[in-house]
Amino acid sequence: MAALAPAATGGSRAGEPVSISIDSPQNGTTVGTELNISGTAAGPAGETLSVSVSIDGGAPHLASGNASWVLRWSPNASGEHTIVATATAGNQTATAQVTVVFTPQSPNAKIGGHGPEPTEVLLQPGDNATFWVNISGPVAGTIVRWFQNGTELPGEAGRLTLNMSFNSAGNTTVEARLFQDGSFTDSVAWNVSVSQPQRPPKIAAFRPAGRNVSVAIQETVAFNITVSDPDGDSLNITWLVDGMPQTSGIGVVSFETSFNDSGDHCVTASVFDGTSSVNITWNLTVAPDYVLGPLDVVPCMAFIVLGLFLGIWYGTRSRKSQARGL
Repeated sequence: MAALAPAATGGSRAGEPVSISIDSPQNGTTVGTELNISGTAAGPAGETLSVSVSIDGGAPHLASGNASWVLRWSPNASGEHTIVATATAGNQTATAQVTVVFTPQSPNAKIGGHGPEPTEVLLQPGDNATFWVNISGPVAGTIVRWFQNGTELPGEAGRLTLNMSFNSAGNTTVEARLFQDGSFTDSVAWNVSVSQPQRPPKIAAFRPAGRNVSVAIQETVAFNITVSDPDGDSLNITWLVDGMPQTSGIGVVSFETSFNDSGDHCVTASVFDGTSSVNITWNLTVAPDYVLGPLDVVPCMAFIVLGLFLGIWYGTRSRKSQARGL
């Protein structure tokens, strides 16, 4: 129990003594960390009351408050310590004293650094990952145990590093738990997401089979592709003529077009699965309309003239034969 000091001597007035008590810590208490020294005090009416605290006869420290007072104390040496609290009002004083034993408490070990950092880990099937921790604080009696989805991994206790392979897609939790003298003190957990890489779509077949196509002006050309996606994604297909989109949509595997001008053109089918795309392009040569030139007309005229000549000759001959009675 805290000692209640007797009324101070030397000028105290009867009925109005200065008094003080230490309520915490109590006499004989063992303490292990910093603590509040607190209590109550009283003094004559009209006099300013103050409280100071001295540890082991050292310099006094002014406490906060007076009638109810407190002082924060951080012991820095183990063993027995004497706390003396003094109340002062005018020319009157009173003291109270307790003795405590300071036995420093060993802080619990903690997980200091860890990796990977951050604890959200993204992997693909077949990837390996290394998880590690280090321990801060007193390491005596400590052990690290490793868990996956709450189940302890056999044979891994005591290691500060864990190597794991992830062969299947899905989500899993890897956790390191620190125990000291059999009691849990700290942990760190990683959330691991294993996902298949996005695979591009495939063009399995196409028509026309040749990628270089010759056509005439205004000749309709039909294009067709057979597509698939290894991930089962819906495929949006865009058809382009000379780089300009013409039609687009899910599963639009056929397209027809014609050209009004001669020269080189191209038709492209672009297949998109939401992440990646694959294209196929046909190069088309559109032949111009054929225009007759002089060299084309002369042979025709020659045949026409020859035909007229033969016709006239044959007609004349027939009439002469008829005239002779043949």
